[in-house]
Amino acid sequence: MTLILNYLTCLVAVITFAVNTSRDSIPPLVKTLFTILCMATAYICVITLVRGAEPLAAFAAYRNFSTPFIFTMVAAMAGLNTVKTNIHRFSTLFLATAAGVLSFGVIDLFFPGIWIEIGVGELWISKGIGIKTTSGIPANWYSAELINGSPVRRMVASFADPVNLGALLFAAFIIAWFSRRWFVGGAALVGAVLAVSKGALLSCLVFLTVLAWRSRSPILKLLVPVFSLILGLGFVFWSQENASGSLFRHISGFTAGFASLVQNPFGSGLGNSGILAGLFSSNVDTEVGESAVGTVIGQLGIGGLIVLISLYYFLYKAVRDSTSGRTRVLGLTLVWSLVLNSMFNEVTMSPNSAGPYCIAIGLIYSANLKSNV
Repeated sequence: MTLILNYLTCLVAVITFAVNTSRDSIPPLVKTLFTILCMATAYICVITLVRGAEPLAAFAAYRNFSTPFIFTMVAAMAGLNTVKTNIHRFSTLFLATAAGVLSFGVIDLFFPGIWIEIGVGELWISKGIGIKTTSGIPANWYSAELINGSPVRRMVASFADPVNLGALLFAAFIIAWFSRRWFVGGAALVGAVLAVSKGALLSCLVFLTVLAWRSRSPILKLLVPVFSLILGLGFVFWSQENASGSLFRHISGFTAGFASLVQNPFGSGLGNSGILAGLFSSNVDTEVGESAVGTVIGQLGIGGLIVLISLYYFLYKAVRDSTSGRTRVLGLTLVWSLVLNSMFNEVTMSPNSAGPYCIAIGLIYSANLKSNV
């Protein structure tokens, strides 16, 4: 039911703006994304009918697939057609929300028994997700990496999920940097560390690289990307020696998507691969999972790959021409973080993770059209 309500709310927002906006005033990005989504949806219907799938598994997969399109379109339309909706106002409201999430995170860390009291273990079991029998809380609330020989309890805050939390906290950090709200940005960065978020680490390296490329120093343009690459590879090798193999499952999920093209060049059908679909169906290829890109390619084949390349290209194009250097850094960091994290994490395209990124990208685009940034 939550999946259905979540998706329908976004869909109603798109329809509302479309009905109340003249055709000539719909921004080009929205027209393009809407066209791609409609064509992809038609293809999805055909391949899924041919291959077959559990309806709820297919719907859950479609929710994630369509999230970047819908959130970006809603934000672009809202930013262009309403007076008070802009990236600066969004930054204020979003950072206030992030501060509330972090406040709950403090309670989460210092009073962990609260989760046992509200029965989170039973909830996760009902979803088919494993829990640690020794603690009674979800297994992914502990780091895959071993620190001093044992996993670390990760902060989950009000998300009750460290992966989605890490995505939100990095978004809070980069938006706080954009808004020059240093305390909230610092708190978000500390929160991402406490959540042991590998996605946030990757996004921080993206941020440093984008900053370097926007600088006038040729030395920084060379050294910072090299440093980021070395640091990233160093973490991969360290994780190989000190973790349960979780990181490599994400990498193998990405490569498995491409490998599946040999057997299913047109895809296995929506809802027939991926970890999310596996929660709603027993007939799912879970080897193609833990990667949003790998999952889409596994489900939709070459068509899915073309759609993803098109989506990411137009998101990049939406922010690259920002007149303000600070806004350009924000937009490019959000886009590249979304692209790279979607390669190695399946939940990157979920509303909880991709939502804030795509809203900010849509608002930056609308501001560029209005020349307000």
